Amino acid sequence: MKNKRLGEMLIDEKVITQEQLEEALRQQKETGKHLGDVLIDNKIITPHDLVRTLQMQLGIDFVDPVNEKIDPDLIKFIPKNQAFKFRMVPVKLEGDRLFVAMDDPLNFRAIEAARTYSKKRITPMIAYSNAISKALGVLYENEGASQAIKQMQQERDMTIEERDSLRMAAVDDESAPTVKLVNSILERSISAKASDIHIEPMSDAMRVRIRVDGRLEEILSIPKELQNTVISYFKVMCDMNITERRIPQDGRTAMK
Repeated sequence: MKNKRLGEMLIDEKVITQEQLEEALRQQKETGKHLGDVLIDNKIITPHDLVRTLQMQLGIDFVDPVNEKIDPDLIKFIPKNQAFKFRMVPVKLEGDRLFVAMDDPLNFRAIEAARTYSKKRITPMIAYSNAISKALGVLYENEGASQAIKQMQQERDMTIEERDSLRMAAVDDESAPTVKLVNSILERSISAKASDIHIEPMSDAMRVRIRVDGRLEEILSIPKELQNTVISYFKVMCDMNITERRIPQDGRTAMK
């Protein structure tokens, strides 16, 4: 990457003037915000202006991490605290190269931290700030759910004897993967102050959406082969008839 400051890049692309940069730098010093955020907050540039300029000047690719199918295992390369601190999302791994979505690809401390922890070569990709925020929530807040889904899939491949042995070894019912998965969904919903949860079987998977401030947000996709187990557990919790196949169905439960 070229060793150039953001302000210089924006001036080179004729997105801002020298006077606008100087005023933004003054505000940045007072607020401690990133220069890009100051310029956007003051409506001097748009998020699109910022992304396009960084693409043109740095020669890096754009990515929308919200619409990427990201392997949950990638979080082992960038721990949650670093991902949120530096606002970076691991997107894909090709050989020893880890592609990371960032809203500030000029943050060389972040890139070095990712390289040191992952032991991979880091290739930054530019993404919109709101997409980074959403992707961080989906990828890292669903960590427990992803682990539970893997356990459920592993149990499906076991013999009856192996499953019985595993359940006998469990400390309590809360350690069962289905319970952990449902609890993870409930905890995420409570954290987001959701008014309701939608469990929606689709053709290839089961979509989980929550309603926050009147809008439905997808938080998780569950493999189709696990949907009946999860639906049945939710029905039991909500005192619904587990044999009823009518769609949609409504149910309620109280959280302790």
